[in-house]
Amino acid sequence: MENLAKIEEKSQLEIIQKLITNLPNLEVQGLIVEIKSPQGDQLSGEITLMGVVINKLKKIETELFDRDYILAIKAYQERLPVSCSGDLVKENNSFVLKNISDFELLSL
Repeated sequence: MENLAKIEEKSQLEIIQKLITNLPNLEVQGLIVEIKSPQGDQLSGEITLMGVVINKLKKIETELFDRDYILAIKAYQERLPVSCSGDLVKENNSFVLKNISDFELLSL
């Protein structure tokens, strides 16, 4: 890893960030920056939040349902931070949080 860092002229942390494709059971904290409209008549939808992934601020996409989706709308409108856990997967240079659990609003 050290040799690769020298050759690439990047820190070891930067190289690790590019290599990571899956982080299971990760807790993420951040702010919701986008909420897509609900799908059909269901109370669910895709959201995007800005959270820290290996010491860098990244956009993370996920889909929420029912109570969690309502909390996400409230957090977005009131600019409240959120916390949740899930499996972070890198797909086509984007991060997606799957198997969401423990979605909650954080107090300021």
